[in-house]
Amino acid sequence: MHIYYPSLCALQSEKNWTGRYVRLRLPRLAIEPTKLNTAAKKLQLRIRGTEGEQHIIRAGVLDVCNRRTLGINEIDTVRELVDGVNELIKMEKFS
Repeated sequence: MHIYYPSLCALQSEKNWTGRYVRLRLPRLAIEPTKLNTAAKKLQLRIRGTEGEQHIIRAGVLDVCNRRTLGINEIDTVRELVDGVNELIKMEKFS
């Protein structure tokens, strides 16, 4: 995985809801978890380790998904995720 080419993935849960997440490598931002989580919250995103919610971020590789899942349509969900990921990549490049 190249540092600036994120992978969009789909996650099928047990309740038949499909969530979207993006796997990114952001080594500089991952060093500063407070800054990363603050930026993610502002962008309506959730950051987690690649093995799930409570797992740590290893080697700067993390999963990014939407914080909001209810009350938003599918197109807006994906658009919000893509825009947020682009903003995180910009922050990574200039940090």
